[in-house]
Amino acid sequence: MQILTRLALHCLVLSGVHRLTIKTECCLKVYMWIEPLRFLLRKCLTVSDVGELGRVILPKKDAEGYLPHVEVKEGVLIPMVDHNRLKQWIFRYKWWLNNKSRMYVLENTGEFMKYHDLKEKDAMTLYEDGVGTIVVSGEKSEGSL
Repeated sequence: MQILTRLALHCLVLSGVHRLTIKTECCLKVYMWIEPLRFLLRKCLTVSDVGELGRVILPKKDAEGYLPHVEVKEGVLIPMVDHNRLKQWIFRYKWWLNNKSRMYVLENTGEFMKYHDLKEKDAMTLYEDGVGTIVVSGEKSEGSL
């Protein structure tokens, strides 16, 4: 285990979401959240979710029940801390109409999929901590380990 020197602690507030960032001399950032985490949703990934479009179609019931309400079709940017605490992701959360019903999507997920080497049948899980920070986890299925 590496001993960290000259530890600088910064508490930032971005758009009402508290984020704790730890920086070391070697520019390693560790993102923290306040435990316990509350489960929001789990998406078993499909071929299109891990494809080149870089977007994940979310379950409608979970998106409407647990994620922020989005008025504009262009969506909103949502920062999410990686469960491994080493990265922060900025995903665009938006919707579009499909047969008079809304479909919800997270865009800009391609790098997240590559980083976690996620494939079809793996999972993406979202959690929320006590101050509103959304934590995202990429999980391999038993068959793809």
